[in-house]
Amino acid sequence: MADAELIRRIKGSVDIVDIVGEHVNLRPAGQRMKGLSPFNREKTPSFFVRSDRQAFSCYSSDKHGDVVDFVRLVRGFSFYEALVWLADRGGVNIPRGAILAKGISNSKRGEFEVYNKLNQYVAHFFQAQFMSQAGNRARKYAESRGISEKMIKEYGIGFAPDSWSSLKDYLLKIKAPMDAAIRLGVLKTKSSESAPRKDASNIYDAFRNRLMFPIRDNLGEVVGFGGRTLSDDKVMKYYNSSESPVYNKGGILFNLDRAKRHIRESEEVILVEGYMDCLALDQAGFQNVVANLGTALTPNHVKILLKTAKRVIVIYDTDKAGKAATIRNMDLFLREAGFPVSGVRLPSGKDPDDFIRGRNKEQNSAAVQELQQLIHGAPAILDKWIEQVADSTAKSLQGKMDALSIISKKISQLAKPLWVRGRVSLVASILNLEEHLVLETFLRDRKQQPQPRERVSTPRRGGLQNITVNSSTSKNAPVNFEGKFLGLLISHPQQLEALRGWQCNTQNDILQFFEDPKIREIMQHLMRPLNRQSGETNEFRIKELPDAVDLPSDAAIRGIVYRVLSADEASQPSDSTETRDALQKVRTNHFSREITKIKVSLKEAQARGSDTDCMNLQRDLDSLLKISRKPLESING
Repeated sequence: MADAELIRRIKGSVDIVDIVGEHVNLRPAGQRMKGLSPFNREKTPSFFVRSDRQAFSCYSSDKHGDVVDFVRLVRGFSFYEALVWLADRGGVNIPRGAILAKGISNSKRGEFEVYNKLNQYVAHFFQAQFMSQAGNRARKYAESRGISEKMIKEYGIGFAPDSWSSLKDYLLKIKAPMDAAIRLGVLKTKSSESAPRKDASNIYDAFRNRLMFPIRDNLGEVVGFGGRTLSDDKVMKYYNSSESPVYNKGGILFNLDRAKRHIRESEEVILVEGYMDCLALDQAGFQNVVANLGTALTPNHVKILLKTAKRVIVIYDTDKAGKAATIRNMDLFLREAGFPVSGVRLPSGKDPDDFIRGRNKEQNSAAVQELQQLIHGAPAILDKWIEQVADSTAKSLQGKMDALSIISKKISQLAKPLWVRGRVSLVASILNLEEHLVLETFLRDRKQQPQPRERVSTPRRGGLQNITVNSSTSKNAPVNFEGKFLGLLISHPQQLEALRGWQCNTQNDILQFFEDPKIREIMQHLMRPLNRQSGETNEFRIKELPDAVDLPSDAAIRGIVYRVLSADEASQPSDSTETRDALQKVRTNHFSREITKIKVSLKEAQARGSDTDCMNLQRDLDSLLKISRKPLESING
């Protein structure tokens, strides 16, 4: 079956209203269903679903698409993951030969299916052992740690018996491939032998006498296991599966499959070190919690976390190792994303699991409330680090300058100019230095930081010349008049002040002239009055554009912005007449669109024989034609 046909079948196996209804409270609105956007916090519904078209539209977030697009957005899935999830919901079998843009050969796909099925059998085995007589100690331990039956079931907690061969014997009984079980890390061979014998005499269980936690991928498939020892012997307290064809530690975060919806709703994610801390916080109501397991956080983890969260809160142990890991994470988020991760330091040196569990319900409740407050007010780890650097350096002038140099190199990695400038007063106060000196140091070091830019082939200067981009879809295509006008403004910031005054004096609403919602959003940001008290300038307003608004996907328009931001020379003066002429063309296009709309409506009213509608529409048309013929007043800078 062709991929296109299979995708069509998967989409047709579900109703988008049912899928969306699991996340949005929908109610009828004519031919559509409407509800509050799952992508934004709003009070007035702007989210609509049409069953007849099997499509959704969200006007507050400018997101729209079909059922696959919705699942991708709301669950954080890739295209392939969304299709697999929908196929499961709709009862559509994905043949072994189907690739579905995954890029996996048929043989590889079959191999992965074996691994996934085998992991499921192993998980069921551990769960059955947990409920058996042999699992009595594991159940008592879980009870002593305050793990509820609900959490045991939802996490699929199990028990690995204190035996060298219980799992091996089970897998032999069901005729599972021993070599695959070894590659998955649930079985091992004796160190002197790499290959399993036919009689399996050199194979033994990797997990013994441990409370077992299935590790799942983003789709909820079991890819590995973690085990907490129940033994009093001196063995590793926690032991996790080794990496395998389906388990990449650098790309898996424990509990993400359950937490991602809550992360998206709160726009926050809590990061802890292990599954016991993760489970304890989840059970206490912090459902947006994940953990990295047995490995340091990786760049891929950073990418995964920031995909749906706008705030990351790290809660690691307060011992020496935990503090070191916290600083490493701060550096990683700065290096990979220029992001200031937040951190919570728990009192009394406790880890999250110990902190959240009191001796009675009242203490538990108090601990939960205290942790909520700590998370809500968690500062950026960077800010605490700044204080530590300042405290550890000499108080002489040279000591202060050395501290400023160290601090600046960290702060200059922040992605948003606002994050950099917002720390000027903090650092100046801590080091007792002038703010302008701190700012100059920040800006100098920031300029030396490599800043990834979208490279666009454009003329060096702004103005109304044609601006082209080198792309397969828009090669040598001129930017429309709205884009040209925007390019003129950001290339010549001094015209912004004149334009604000002109809009105020003439009572013209410039924003109404712009059809492109992204350009209108940028114009709205630029036209806001400056905060003179804070020293805000038109140049700074333009510099913060990439942080303040989502730039249009149009490469040429993005190119205008980035070209100006990366230009070394000062902008050249621009004649106010040029600005007015550019705006006149945008205005003319606006009225042309509106006049066309009214003419179409007028024809429809005439066809219906509605005299009242015809009269009203003709009056609107005459009024609009009269206004459109008036020239714009002069814009004086």
